[in-house]
Amino acid sequence: MDAYSYPQQQQQQQQQEQQQQSQSQQQQQQQQIQSNFQVQSVLSPYNNIGNENIPRQRSTMLEFLDDEARRKYREKRDKNNLAAKKSRSNRRERERQMQLTIERMSKETQRLTNELALTRQRSEYLESEMNRYKALSYSQQEMLLRDNSNFPPQPPPPGSFMYPPFPPI
Repeated sequence: MDAYSYPQQQQQQQQQEQQQQSQSQQQQQQQQIQSNFQVQSVLSPYNNIGNENIPRQRSTMLEFLDDEARRKYREKRDKNNLAAKKSRSNRRERERQMQLTIERMSKETQRLTNELALTRQRSEYLESEMNRYKALSYSQQEMLLRDNSNFPPQPPPPGSFMYPPFPPI
C-alpha cells in the first residue's frame, strides 16, 4: 500500500503546487488590473508614479488659446470681476440702509411706547376723576362746578401721587 500511496502523495503535492501557482497568478493579474485602473486626481498638483510624488507643471487654458481667444477670455474675466465687485458694493449698501432703518424704527417704537404709557396714565387719571364726581351727590357736583367754573380742571403734574412711575417695558 506504501507503493500505491507514494504516487498518490506525489499527485496531491503536484495539485497543491498547481493551485498555489494559479493563486499567485490570479493575485498578480488582479494587481496588474488594479494598477492599470488606478485613478489619479486631475486637480492634484502631483503625479503619482509608484510611491513617489513628483510635482507636475500646471497647464492653463490660456496656453492652448490663440491671442484673440485670450483677449476674449480676459475681457470676460474682467467683466465678471467688475460685476462681482458691484454686487458686493450693492450688498453692503443694502445692509447699511437696513441698519439705518432698524435704528430709526427702534427710536420710533420707543417714542410710541413712551407716548402710550403717558396716554394710559392720563386715561387712568380722568377715569378716577370721573368716578370721584360720580360718587358726589348732585348738590355737591353743582357746588363744585360753580367753584371751578372759572378754572377748567387741570390734570396734576407728572410725578404727583396720581401719576405712577412708568411700568418697565
